Amino acid sequence: MTKRATWITALSARSLALLTAVGAALTACGGSAPIGDGRYELVGVVSGSVPTTPSGTLALTIDRTAATATLERPGAAAITWAIGAQAWESGCPTQQGGTDVEMLTLSESPLSLEGLSFSTIAVIASCGRPYRQIDLHDPTQGGGVYLGGDLLELVHQEDLAIYASQPPG
Repeated sequence: MTKRATWITALSARSLALLTAVGAALTACGGSAPIGDGRYELVGVVSGSVPTTPSGTLALTIDRTAATATLERPGAAAITWAIGAQAWESGCPTQQGGTDVEMLTLSESPLSLEGLSFSTIAVIASCGRPYRQIDLHDPTQGGGVYLGGDLLELVHQEDLAIYASQPPG
């Protein structure tokens, strides 16, 4: 092998190692937060930017296989929606990037829950927590996914003990 060929081989190996390291660093900063199947129970209400304790109980069951979401409220008939539009939003920003969070549109019919009014119902995955949380919100309110507007915070029933031991804030 000539000196030139050895130099090109060494340069290619260094370039490949550098690209691999950069690629690994970039993917470690990002990631995604999908909405998983299961039953999510109400743990918090946020009106504007003011968190309050829920006055009642409600649960939302997501069934990705059937593409449905069922809202259960005490004293009222369950509401089942076909899961509509799916989108990925940028969330949980950090210095190096963020996490893509999944948002599912459930209904474009008005609904009042916990004293809050929603003209469109959507759920969005929350990230940066040690438990699975989704937020039911109206994407037409406020200035974006995490900027203003009312929302209901729901935690996956299998993670309620973790939530109780490590609540936000």
